[in-house]
Amino acid sequence: LKVYIEALSDYDIECRAEYIISCDYLEDEGYRAGEEVLRLLRTEKDERITAVLSCSDLATLGLLGCLHENGISVGDKCSVISYDNSPMIRFASPGITSVSQNVKCLAEQAFALMETRITRPDSQVTRVVLSLMIVERESVAVLAGV
Repeated sequence: LKVYIEALSDYDIECRAEYIISCDYLEDEGYRAGEEVLRLLRTEKDERITAVLSCSDLATLGLLGCLHENGISVGDKCSVISYDNSPMIRFASPGITSVSQNVKCLAEQAFALMETRITRPDSQVTRVVLSLMIVERESVAVLAGV
């Protein structure tokens, strides 16, 4: 969320609290968030919402179901980007652009940090930043003039 807010600021775009929809990482919560996205799409006539960034692939599947049932064409009327790039998201239609993290590296780093805290409780807190990769698929529309 912090990076989203910073990115908006970098481009002088106002961060609107109603555009941040909280949900858990499961399909039914993604569907519920999709209903909120639909409400925003219907009420924001002057400012077109162009994209949704979902917190997980499972939530994205629920979001897609809701948008599809309501005639919103993902990748055309609204872009969707997911987070996880789990194997199941490859089978969504359209293909969903997703942020991919190296889960093996994440687990190794988490275990190493946990082991350090257990064996040396007074050790300094370590911050680890892992690299991410965006796997592009059909769910992101190209905006005219961009």
